[in-house]
Amino acid sequence: MTAQLSSAISSPDYYNCQMQPGLVKHQREICAKHPAAMRAISEGLRNAIDECHIQFQRERWNCSASFEFVGPVKGAATAETAFIYAISSGGASHSLARACAKGLIPECGCGGGEQTIVTSAAPEGFNGKPEQFIWAGCSDNIKFSNQFTRKFIDSTEKQIMDARALMNLHNNRVGRRLLAANVREQCKCHGVSGSCVTKTCWRTVPKLEDLASLIKKKYQKAQQVMLASDSFTLIVDKKEKTILDGRLSQISTSIASKREQRFLKGKNKLQIAKLASKSELVFLEDSPDYCLLENNSSSGASGRECFSLEDCEQICCSKGWNTKKEIRQEPCRCKFVWCCDVKCDTCRREVIRHFCR
Repeated sequence: MTAQLSSAISSPDYYNCQMQPGLVKHQREICAKHPAAMRAISEGLRNAIDECHIQFQRERWNCSASFEFVGPVKGAATAETAFIYAISSGGASHSLARACAKGLIPECGCGGGEQTIVTSAAPEGFNGKPEQFIWAGCSDNIKFSNQFTRKFIDSTEKQIMDARALMNLHNNRVGRRLLAANVREQCKCHGVSGSCVTKTCWRTVPKLEDLASLIKKKYQKAQQVMLASDSFTLIVDKKEKTILDGRLSQISTSIASKREQRFLKGKNKLQIAKLASKSELVFLEDSPDYCLLENNSSSGASGRECFSLEDCEQICCSKGWNTKKEIRQEPCRCKFVWCCDVKCDTCRREVIRHFCR
């Protein structure tokens, strides 16, 4: 969705929507009306793909594909694609929520409810008012960011509501819901001599790397689904599969679940079928063998760096790897010199690197 983003425009009041590929008409209209919000979404999408690279750097598929700004991701409807949609939607909302709290978006401000004060016993030796806890910090505006991101990013999928669009919309929602579910409270104390006479608190979204890790766990147990005959519902495929440790493994199905997954004609067919979980990632197609794939969906294993022998076994597809020694010059034995400087020696360090053949 975002590897081909153009560089940020310096003016906060201008965002060139025409430069972004893959936008549908409704998205261009939103983009033109909300340039500041679009800058935040653009940054969030860029950061999301960076996190995707980090999460998969030790696996055969390393998020190396090229994606449009917010247009449809090309390729199969696999669990990897599900991860991309979830992290992109969550990452865009994450960036927008933070930007709202910083006052960068005219359309939104701080998130959270009304200011409240909670009193408790005063610190020992304090003769003034009881300790006060004040919800006065500027919270990340997750409500606005999730709503705006849903209206903007989901627009692409609502053009043709087929199985792929339903899958993408589902995974977009999972990314945003995970973000909202992991909003946490942060507080700062104010008082004399370190006492917490007054505590200012606010709510903040998790770090993007933490969100990416949560979505990665969802990816590892993503559900394989199919389209119900009503054409508006995703149900769990009778041959449900999950992604685990980079491999597709068949899940044993009990007699009860087989009955649950039956697809029958009639009024109650969707009650008998197992609906896709709202909290899990879903995919339609099995992942390809990334050891054999050499197209736009994967850069292939050849030339990739692996960071341990165990990683090399996994990433290099049993083709072996080359080991290279490098000498790096790095600062060392650093000392603080009054006033106000830090002086370091330069040391040589041998580094061993591994690359797939």
